[in-house]
Amino acid sequence: MPPLPKEPQPGDLIEFTYNNSLHWALYEGNGYVVHLALKCDISWGEFFSNMVKWCNKGVVKRELLKDVVKKNPYRVNNFLDSQYPQWSLNKILSTAKRKVGEEMEYSDLRKISRCFVIYLRYGLICKEQFCELPKSGDLIEIFYKGHQHWAIFEGNDYVVHLAPPKPTGLLSMFWSQKSTAVVQRALLKDVVNNHSHRVNNHSDDTFPPLPVNKILSAMKKKIGQEMRIEFSAWKTKCEVFATYLRYGLITKEPFCDTPKSGDMIEFFRTGYQHWALYEEDGYVIHLAPPDDFLGKQHIISSVALGFAVVKRQPLKEVVQGCPYRVNNYLDGCHSPRLLKDILRDAKNSIGKKMDYSLLHWNCEHFATYLRYKIAYSVQADNFLRVLQNKKMIDISGIEGPVCEEVVKKSAKACRIQGVCAGCG
Repeated sequence: MPPLPKEPQPGDLIEFTYNNSLHWALYEGNGYVVHLALKCDISWGEFFSNMVKWCNKGVVKRELLKDVVKKNPYRVNNFLDSQYPQWSLNKILSTAKRKVGEEMEYSDLRKISRCFVIYLRYGLICKEQFCELPKSGDLIEIFYKGHQHWAIFEGNDYVVHLAPPKPTGLLSMFWSQKSTAVVQRALLKDVVNNHSHRVNNHSDDTFPPLPVNKILSAMKKKIGQEMRIEFSAWKTKCEVFATYLRYGLITKEPFCDTPKSGDMIEFFRTGYQHWALYEEDGYVIHLAPPDDFLGKQHIISSVALGFAVVKRQPLKEVVQGCPYRVNNYLDGCHSPRLLKDILRDAKNSIGKKMDYSLLHWNCEHFATYLRYKIAYSVQADNFLRVLQNKKMIDISGIEGPVCEEVVKKSAKACRIQGVCAGCG
């Protein structure tokens, strides 16, 4: 007796044979698959014997597996798992769902059905029209033999990347020798060089990417920058470099820009972001929880006690091992105040005990008010929107975005706290 086929799991690739021709589908779950099917209403036998004559258009369909394979044998065949990491199941299924109903032309359905499911499971980009092309600021993961290379997409088919170092001199045959890697702008096709590649903005769920204009500006500034590095280290540095450009996360790498006086620093704590204002010489000023309740820098301390304290501390102490970045996110719509005014008010606030409110006066409100004289918090705004979506509050009477109402209440809180000289 032949072995029973492996029971497919959501995200699996299904391969089946009909009239000596292969066809592919992606298993969604509950007996359903997503696949690229014939648009015209003819039988499989008629199609494969008259491929060009009958039809050259396909449509992505969601159908029961049993209706697609009929009585033909099939198998689970995730044949590229050993070469490429697959997407998360959520991303695979959401992409497949988005593609249902999409129409496309083809010259060989057997080939394109395979390319289609490979794209759904692994995200690998090919020349077919169902592949979503990179957008400016996207991270590009390129599968070189033995390792992955990374670049960031600029637009118009160009990328910026940390090109591999090229050893020189008598020891050029030893890749352990340090040599110079250079940030280069090049055509994507030249960097890919016929290797598989995909868009992989892998940290978007954890760190919001910087605005595209800031990403592109940072990319332009880095072109031509050199770094002495070993080839083995370059394999990981190229990803760190591209990730830095998209998210702005600061590390000890030489390509990371250091904060300047008056910059706002965003720290990614577990479950929330903490904010501070960079003063100078490695110090920040921030609205922080008191030290004598639930441990240092714990947001629950301020929430529970209802107050926080303005502190001046070394940046390295505030980081606490968390990722962080410079994020002057309101610069595009509000001009920063004069640096002398920012630093004066920041220093005058040191040691002050202030009432604390997650919605109207938190560490982010404090930092934005110092830099712009506008107390605003993205986190507070987003929280209000969540409450509105859950019908827990009614903001229908507020004119304009929710943030405007938050700004008004936060500015009032700022005047009560007496943060800025002369504000009243």
